[in-house]
Amino acid sequence: MVFVLTVDQIDSRHHPDRIPELDGAPWADRARLPFARTAGDEAQAVFDEARDALRCAVELALTGRWHCGIGQGPARLPAGQLDSRAGRGPAFLRARTAVEQAKADPSHLGFQGGPADADPAGPSSAEPDPDAPRPGAPDLAAAVQAQLRLILRVRARQRETTRQAYDLALTGLTQAEAAARLGITQQAVSERLDTALYRPLEEVMGHAVALAAALEAREGSEARASNPRTSGTPTDGSRP
Repeated sequence: MVFVLTVDQIDSRHHPDRIPELDGAPWADRARLPFARTAGDEAQAVFDEARDALRCAVELALTGRWHCGIGQGPARLPAGQLDSRAGRGPAFLRARTAVEQAKADPSHLGFQGGPADADPAGPSSAEPDPDAPRPGAPDLAAAVQAQLRLILRVRARQRETTRQAYDLALTGLTQAEAAARLGITQQAVSERLDTALYRPLEEVMGHAVALAAALEAREGSEARASNPRTSGTPTDGSRP
């Protein structure tokens, strides 16, 4: 199970090509497979950890330069291949769906994952849709998406001075270290973080990461228990 992050540059016709900048984006260095161009204005990367994929997507979406779609699920990644374009599987297709959904939301972010829970009514003889929420089950993927969009909508409204303090806190600096970096008092940093709702928003982010990781673990256990005959079907999440 992996997390595929597909990004599409916003208004690329009126701005320079920004895809070369992606390697320097926050959290991008955590990717299992780095960003690679899949079309003229689009790129994708593959992450092993939910935390890294979600963090990277949020920071990119905050710039207002990227639509970001995260797809969670199984994927086929050829051994020794360092180019995400060689990957296949549901995670890539879900990232494609997610980035299209991101284009219709002010947050510029979408998230798609696998089924949330087993059908409480019991097994069915019909072939299940692997991407459909199960009846009566909580949709964990929708919850992850809602939480990430909430974070983005709040952080997008922060003033520049508030955002600076928030960004430094995310790097792990103490308030004293952030104060020295910004040339202000530690009390001022504390006030800016309070104004930014840093602690509540980071709690929401932690919950989103936990849900995404739980979704990954749950789908993995379901896949191992299911008939493997369809697991090797190649699918391509890149733009034709």
